[in-house]
Amino acid sequence: MKLTILIFFVFLYSKVYAFNCAELWTKGFPVDGYKESFPCNEYDSVDIPSGKLRIFYASGISREDVETLMPMIKKAAVDSHLVYGRFDNLPPSTIIYTGLKSPKGFNAEVPFFHAEDYEPRPVLVFTNIKTESLEQQQQTIAHEYFHVFQSSNFAKSWFEKSAAWWVEGSADFFSNLVYPKTNREWANAEAYDSDVPLFSQSSQYSTTAFFQSMSNSWSGTEGVLSLLNNQDKTDSPHSFDGQWKGLSKFTSIDMHFEKFAKEFSLNKIQDTGGGYLNTHFVQPLVKAIPEFDSTQNIEVHSFVVNEYRYKLLMGYRYFVTTHSMDDSNSTFNYLHEGKDKNWQSFYPSYPAVIDLSCKD
Repeated sequence: MKLTILIFFVFLYSKVYAFNCAELWTKGFPVDGYKESFPCNEYDSVDIPSGKLRIFYASGISREDVETLMPMIKKAAVDSHLVYGRFDNLPPSTIIYTGLKSPKGFNAEVPFFHAEDYEPRPVLVFTNIKTESLEQQQQTIAHEYFHVFQSSNFAKSWFEKSAAWWVEGSADFFSNLVYPKTNREWANAEAYDSDVPLFSQSSQYSTTAFFQSMSNSWSGTEGVLSLLNNQDKTDSPHSFDGQWKGLSKFTSIDMHFEKFAKEFSLNKIQDTGGGYLNTHFVQPLVKAIPEFDSTQNIEVHSFVVNEYRYKLLMGYRYFVTTHSMDDSNSTFNYLHEGKDKNWQSFYPSYPAVIDLSCKD
């Protein structure tokens, strides 16, 4: 009888033992105020090609959180490995449901700089994530795990402020590959500002719209990864000028951005899971051309979705010429509404002629 009681006691004690998650990293636990000590329990461990994916939760969280959030967190982390692993291996990582409210307002986070090269990448999940549906929570985790992928494959500049346009936008896009029907990224795509260059968007997540358009092209997802690698290797990744120069040198970027601009202006960026992103492009006002010889000057900028609308009068012939200030070979396009939906292109030094002189 005494032996039975002793065995039961040891078993019970082992079930409530708490591990100190601060010991996982040389710099301690990656949340202010918990650097030295963060009691936690290990929920599960999964073998991955590069080592281990370990899953923890903070000691003392409710049974409901353990039963509802932890299966979701494990599934999302494993699903992300399965999808991103097709492109390259992810490094070992440790994902922890902290039971804390994020001091930065994040639902989840991959703390930059925290882990040494030989340590697992930390992925923190906060109570803020409870504001999302189960499906959205999973895509949030997938978004963070693409940051884990970036930290291993684009380590030169992925944490630079000037690189945030592709770091966050691509993480949103790739999370959509893991969960293509959830569409959590759609709301971010709606925030894309057509008056601002691609690499200077105030909503860094909004560039998911560009990466979605690019992936739908001949280059596919591998082309997107090639662009990210190009931006990571640019000479000055820490400056917006460096980001612009790197983007300008990327092979076929003119065709990719031209495709994006056309689709954006017509709300025709097709999503991986079906349907179209709602880009909320506001059509500019139509300007009338005076009924006499005149010249209209328009200034446009690189990697900006510039659109101008003009009402052309019958009985006239219109010449459109362009000049590039940076000696680039940018193309310009026009769409004759009311006639067809086919875009026409013209190039610097080669004027386009729109002949309405003999037509009704």
